Amino acid sequence: MKDRGNCPADKFAWTRPGQSTSDSWTMSDNQTNESHQINSADRLSQQILDSLTAEVAVLDQDGTIVAVNKAWQKFAVANGGSEETTGVGVNYLDVCGRASGEDALAGQLVRQGIEDVLNGADEVFKFEYPCHSDDRRRWFLLYVSRLDKSDSFVVTTHLPITERKLTEQRLVVAERLGAIGQAMQGLSHEGRNALQRAQAHMALLRFHVEDNPEALELIGKIEKAQEKLLDLYEDVKSYAKPISLHCQSCRIDKLAEKEWTKFQLASRPAQFSFVNNSTDPTCKVDAETVARVLQEVFKNAVAACPDAPQIELACNDDVLNGHAAVTLVVSDNGSGVPTEEREQAFQLFSTIGTHGTGLGLAWCKRIIAAHFGRIQFETPRLGGASISITLPRQRSIPRVVND
Repeated sequence: MKDRGNCPADKFAWTRPGQSTSDSWTMSDNQTNESHQINSADRLSQQILDSLTAEVAVLDQDGTIVAVNKAWQKFAVANGGSEETTGVGVNYLDVCGRASGEDALAGQLVRQGIEDVLNGADEVFKFEYPCHSDDRRRWFLLYVSRLDKSDSFVVTTHLPITERKLTEQRLVVAERLGAIGQAMQGLSHEGRNALQRAQAHMALLRFHVEDNPEALELIGKIEKAQEKLLDLYEDVKSYAKPISLHCQSCRIDKLAEKEWTKFQLASRPAQFSFVNNSTDPTCKVDAETVARVLQEVFKNAVAACPDAPQIELACNDDVLNGHAAVTLVVSDNGSGVPTEEREQAFQLFSTIGTHGTGLGLAWCKRIIAAHFGRIQFETPRLGGASISITLPRQRSIPRVVND
């Protein structure tokens, strides 16, 4: 399903049944006028096809491609297709039948669906399928119908439905997070009350065993475990809440430097360097939520470093999904993250160290995704880990995100 071919423009013309391009005869004025009208109609038909943004191919009764539009051409060129494999003159049923691997079942279903429309068993065939590229996820709806009930041509239209599929996925995630949020509201309230009682009892117990160092040490460990449990309650409750964004123009480099300064006041000292390669680091973002993302990334970077943390922050101009963007890269000289664990690190309850709730980077990814941005691990620059945060320069405001 991924290989849709292209063809030269001079092969797009429609051919009437029984007409041969090699036929020659002497035309009268009426015949010449009729031929001119037919050629004009052919050009108009092709222009209508080319005006469509969806990828369209017209098949004859045998399933052979007789016409395609420019959108089909462009998609084929961008995805490695060719005229020889799926262009005009190629049998599309055979193309579907040759599908292999993960596409084999889809190919067979599509072939059967097209044949049913060609044979009159069905008037319309619809089929949704994924067609992911190396840098983005995509879905399409294949719609097959007869060109006209009286003829033998069928039209296959590949309609992009990526936004709809992503919205459906976000709704599923939002529903799950909503359930988590409701559960955590009650759990956090009751759990906090229970932990506060336990902490009060620990304080009394500490008073009774103040002359027993071993008991005091155990009490200290219990209190730390209680504090971690409280943090987990708050993190899960915070993650499950909808994200309300109020975006304004912001110098992302200045925001990053400001957050680093604030972070250093509450963290152990670290050697910091800043490299600004951006000609215009202005982005339209929600500064408060992006600042919290930077704080989380800084915290992870310093925590992963040895006794002498080295942190580098680089700001670069970038392009994201065809739009101007700015990328911040935070690098450290810590232990790093294995390549096979980098993607997993952004999943819920996945930790890349021995501490933390496993929600930090997952929450960061959710915030950056809400800005239509991207956060990911890059090739390490200082021997440890490098995380890049890419944000588009423009962003609509305000917006509430539930996924």
